Amino acid sequence: MRSRQCLLRQIACSSSRRWSANTAICRRKFSNSSSGSLHPHHRVHLLFGANTDVGKSVISSGLVRAAALAKNNGCQSTVNYIKPLQCGGSDESFVLLNNDHQKGGRMNDIHCHTLFSWKTPASPHLVSRWENAPVSDTEVVSKLSLLLRDIEERENFNDNNNLETATITTIIETAGGVLSPSSSSPLNKTTTSSHWGWSTQADLYAPLRIRVVFVGDGRLGGISVTLSSLEALWSRGYRVDAVVFIEGENSSSTGGDDSDSIQFGKGNAEALREYISMKQQIECQSSNGSSVFESLLQDEGAIMCLPPLPPMPVPLDDWYQSNEGSFSCLHELLHRKVYRVIHRSEAKQHKYKQLRNLGLTASHLDTSCSIRSEAKQHLVRSLSENDDNVDSFNADISPIERVVTKIKDDPTRSIYFSLMMTFCGAALGPFLDSYHSLFGVLTYNTPIVLPILGSIGKGPDLLTCVTSLWVPPLFGLAGFIIGWLYIILDTVTTDGTQGQLHPTPSKVLLGISYFTFQYWLSGILFSHGVDRSSILTIMSLLAAGGFYLLDGTTAGFVTSAATAIGGPLIEVGLISSLPESWAYHYNDVGETGFFPLWIVPVYFLGGPANGNLARGFWNALGSEEETTIAKTFGEVLGKDQIIPCSVCLGTRAVKCPNCDDGTFVTYGERVVCNACRGKGRVICRDCFSKYGDDPADIENIRRIMDRLPD
Repeated sequence: MRSRQCLLRQIACSSSRRWSANTAICRRKFSNSSSGSLHPHHRVHLLFGANTDVGKSVISSGLVRAAALAKNNGCQSTVNYIKPLQCGGSDESFVLLNNDHQKGGRMNDIHCHTLFSWKTPASPHLVSRWENAPVSDTEVVSKLSLLLRDIEERENFNDNNNLETATITTIIETAGGVLSPSSSSPLNKTTTSSHWGWSTQADLYAPLRIRVVFVGDGRLGGISVTLSSLEALWSRGYRVDAVVFIEGENSSSTGGDDSDSIQFGKGNAEALREYISMKQQIECQSSNGSSVFESLLQDEGAIMCLPPLPPMPVPLDDWYQSNEGSFSCLHELLHRKVYRVIHRSEAKQHKYKQLRNLGLTASHLDTSCSIRSEAKQHLVRSLSENDDNVDSFNADISPIERVVTKIKDDPTRSIYFSLMMTFCGAALGPFLDSYHSLFGVLTYNTPIVLPILGSIGKGPDLLTCVTSLWVPPLFGLAGFIIGWLYIILDTVTTDGTQGQLHPTPSKVLLGISYFTFQYWLSGILFSHGVDRSSILTIMSLLAAGGFYLLDGTTAGFVTSAATAIGGPLIEVGLISSLPESWAYHYNDVGETGFFPLWIVPVYFLGGPANGNLARGFWNALGSEEETTIAKTFGEVLGKDQIIPCSVCLGTRAVKCPNCDDGTFVTYGERVVCNACRGKGRVICRDCFSKYGDDPADIENIRRIMDRLPD
């Protein structure tokens, strides 16, 4: 007998793991669907029931009434009721009937939708066969997702509502109980040769990751079916925000006095609180202290019981009015819970944006180098964790979106950066160009001579600046363009390391000094009669060595190449078109007829010099928190660490798809997951090729997992 029980438990564990893996795949598939990226001000809740006839439609109608009567941010809510599967009757008509006498005539704010309906009042998996009207799971999920998106688009184009200030509330009522069948269809994966396949209600909507309001059974015997249904929801990853009971009839009493009548609904609610409290204590013993029960424990009123309904066919108007306060409290509770998640997500989004501004895209966060500090390990892991409904950081972000985000996130930073690069170009450019004037490389027709520190400007005096009026603005524009090219291309490309993207002040000064030396040396060589080919060779070697030492990134090479090509072309235009009084010419027109070719590598080295200055300014203008993150990652990744993996962020571990933090519930008992050995994480399969590991070498995989921190 005991061996049989062990066998059954192993089968159950195996099935649970397979189901969890399939659900994880579905979630990844639908996480970028329409419903997976709802507007923050669109609050959507799925309404599940412990069974048929527990009051789902009654609670749905009450929530619709409360949302329609609520004011959010000074704007009236727009409310939507959706019934995806309807078998006989019309819950949509019930909701509209019980919202026809609202205060202030707000009927126009309620929109009801039934997606698929059948005439026979029976289970959807049967009536879809009887009426030969199959509906697949994919059809239901797709149509529901499109409707949610259409609701947002409709409100966005309504002149009376603004999605940034108005709140949209959508209640989706499921059919039957949590594990009641959905509609059957030959297109469902569970179809066999003998019947059309179908899914349970909980499995059908799981990929959409919508938060839940659960209607428990308030009758005698309702505790078991309520707990079983909640366990089914929790095991599938649903977040249950509230549980509502409707008091059943007082069918038992301890005496003849009505005051002694047993209220099963309140008793069931109290039993649920006790059960959750006990389970919470067990869950908090896990490594991270998280719990699926936390959502129901942290807010008072998340578990409530409403008075019994009047006997049929008495209208429910008086019942709704007497419980208006309870529904209003429930509406506000759901509102707070959702916006609590939004605020946490916005905080995490802010951190992600800062990392992107640092040049740390998703592919930059691999930390395959050793991470000694536990705090640094926690930082990397925390950035890899997805919030409840936000998977944005590891999502594919187009280069254009990253550039726009970088510029728009902090306009003041962008303005100051532009001014600083323009000023530095306008101030430093003429002094560098003056070397060529003083050593006879070029001549201005009407030069402006600026003596410095009493210099009289005779001969190749290094303390004299010889320039023209249009030179400072031109070099200022060049500094602006080169600076922004570096910042933008650093955002688009992903090969830069922390040492390259965050140069130290000494490296910035070294780059400017190196560039100044190249300018000066080119003038010295020319004034001493060195031939063009020799100067070209020397300048090219200096440019190549300077780029290798000072930069080495793809962004730097593209910008330097653009500078080496664009700079001489602009000079051709200036020499050809400037008025006589502002004109200039090279004393050796060289191979091109305008200038010698050795000018090209001189321009090329201007890229790394200006680029490191631009990176230094951009980083200095960033927030203190961003600077801290940069320093931390600089220590974690090392100066020359190139970061490839975007899945596990270099920890070589991802969340186990088969369990919740190392354990899962089967037959009402929480057991340790065999797949991850209770760690809650498994090895990242995307890293095998990067580290040269064999995915079929189970022993090696176990050794790697054993080395991972708990």
